[in-house]
Amino acid sequence: MGVAESPQTGLTGGVGAGGRWSWSWSWSWVAFSYAQHMTQFVTRLDASLAAEVDHLVTTGVVASRSEAVRLGLTQLVDQYRRERTASAIVDGYRRRPQTADEVAWADDSTLRMIAEEPW
Repeated sequence: MGVAESPQTGLTGGVGAGGRWSWSWSWSWVAFSYAQHMTQFVTRLDASLAAEVDHLVTTGVVASRSEAVRLGLTQLVDQYRRERTASAIVDGYRRRPQTADEVAWADDSTLRMIAEEPW
């Protein structure tokens, strides 16, 4: 029964009970690879915010402080992106407002849709 490990991929392999060669991931390689592909931020928090984050971890809202930071930053970036998109849409309508003819079809469609409801 032979065992081999690939340092490039973190795979370990060997002949299993059925006499077949099989591969499995080394958990240390997975952790190492994950850490190599993530950018690290280092920041300071005041004690009360740190305590609130720790409470989120303790109560199971997030798995770790890192997850809390990732979640917060993800939501902040998403909110900023959405606000920029909304602003661009509003600016477009301000530069070129819709005409009465352009919105009339929507009003007509809405009235027909409401009329078709079996209230």
